[in-house]
Amino acid sequence: MTYVRSTVVGVASSDPRRYMTIAADLREQISNGRLAPGQAIPSITVLCRQYEYSRITVGKGLRVLEKEGILLRMRGRSYHVCGEGLNGVSAATEALLHEEGP
Repeated sequence: MTYVRSTVVGVASSDPRRYMTIAADLREQISNGRLAPGQAIPSITVLCRQYEYSRITVGKGLRVLEKEGILLRMRGRSYHVCGEGLNGVSAATEALLHEEGP
């Protein structure tokens, strides 16, 4: 699988908000179906190599999507696309939540 880094309109590559590029790219992959509800996204290590950004920058981009309700962080695992992707929570997300346990 190959990924292409896109640019966010108004965010230059030297801009300190590079994490927005990651958030925008993942949001686009979810909206066009390349990342399906319930599917794990690539690991932080893979995303660091892909974007050539630090773990802090990548993590910040993922947290943006988590706060928007697009990604679900699975403790000790990875981030997963919420059940309905950009449209909210569904059975796939509920299954992931119950799988994690208390």
